[in-house]
This record gives sequence, C-alpha cells and structure tokens, in this order.
Amino acid sequence: MMGKEESQLQMLIKIADSKAQKNNSLFEGSYSELRDLLRQTKLSFYETTNYSEVRWDHYSEYYIFYIDPSLVDSLKAYNKQLEEMCATIFDVSGDFDFCGVEIKPGSVDSVMAVEPEVKFEKIEQEVLSQISQAKHSIFIAMAWFTNHTILNEINKKVKEGLIVSAVLDDNEKNHCFFQENESLFEIKYLAIVSRFQNIMHEKFCIIDSSTVLHGTYNWTEAANYNKEDMTIDKNIATISSFSDQFAYLRSKLFS
Repeated sequence: MMGKEESQLQMLIKIADSKAQKNNSLFEGSYSELRDLLRQTKLSFYETTNYSEVRWDHYSEYYIFYIDPSLVDSLKAYNKQLEEMCATIFDVSGDFDFCGVEIKPGSVDSVMAVEPEVKFEKIEQEVLSQISQAKHSIFIAMAWFTNHTILNEINKKVKEGLIVSAVLDDNEKNHCFFQENESLFEIKYLAIVSRFQNIMHEKFCIIDSSTVLHGTYNWTEAANYNKEDMTIDKNIATISSFSDQFAYLRSKLFS
C-alpha cells in the first residue's frame, strides 16, 4: 500500500504533467521540467506544534522536498508553483493547515526513514539518559521547563564544555523557575505576538545534531504524572527539520 508521502508526490507529478500537456506555451516547458524534477525527489512532511496563521485552532504543516544537491536551485525556481499545487491537494480535514514548502539537498537514499523509538513511560529517565550521552551540543525548545533534575543534568554538560541553548515560552512559570534556580546556559524567552494569545508550544531537544527528542512531554515534574509520549528520532530528515525550526524560533527573538 502506498504511503502518504509517495501518494502525495505522485499526485503532484500528475498535476505537473497535466499542466505540461496543456497548450500553453508560457508554462508548457516549465511544468514539464517541474514534473521531471519531482520524479527525482523524496517528499516528507513536517507537522509543527506552532499555531497556523490560517485557522487559529490549527497547527502548521510543511511539505519538505529532498533532491540531489545539484538540482536544488532548479527545483527552487518552481517554489511558487509547488506551493500552489501542494495547497490544492492538502487535506484540510485534520488539525493542520498547509503553510509552505521547503526544498533541501539530499539523495533519496540518505533520507530514508530510520525507525524512531517512542516512549510512553519513564520519559524523564530517557531524557536524562540522552542528555548524559551528549558530546557537543544541546538545543532546547520547550513550552514549560521547570524540572530540577533535568536542569541539573544540563548544567553538568555545560561544565563539560558543551554548547547549550534554550528557547522557552515567555510565561510566568518559566520565569519564576529560572529566577529561583541557576542555569549555566543561554535561555531566551519567546512571546508569540497574536490576537489569539498563542504560546510557543514546541517541545523538542536536538542533541549533537544527531538525535532529536520530541513529543507531548514538557520538561516539568508534573508531566511525569500525565499520559505523555516522547519520540527518540535519529532520522536525518527529521533532525534537519527540527534544526531549521530551532533556527526559526531564534530568529523570531530578533524580529
């Protein structure tokens, strides 16, 4: 059975082919090239925990296209057409809104899925284990961070010389916690400017650019008593998407 990624990619190829067949000299050649480029791509999806600007109670989702590095610029030339085509096939019945297209370098083989590991129990212990194995860097985006044990483990890694940076939601609980507890790493508070009073609701941590932890689990002690989940993901494409999102969140601090 064809998966969502392959199914949607085939739909896009058919749309491009259909447009290429139309007797329109302005677009015939370009859509023909776009169709041929799409046949050399791998498609994935990035479902964020950021609220969409389309519908206030929906989240943002992006189409990620991977293609040989030598063809990235060629495909980017059709970014507008790709966005229009993706918007026409996007399923609006779920919790997400289509918010754009990203085109990234990568061979089809290099972005094949690596089986993620999903945790439903003892999540705090797993977070601590993953942090303890970090060798170079830890980048954190978290809606709520008030867990003393996790903070102490990260402070240890800072003392070992690791680069650590955190973007947290700009809320009272986070501010109070870090006013009362010493952190040895950079913390930035992000406020989402919106008439709907949205929050920075991300919950992920990138370790050594080789592992990303993501899911429903906030770094709070109360979360240990909730029904939560966390995925340990080493897929190159997934890590790349979360790294881009972390950079995007940091960029919002200066906009």
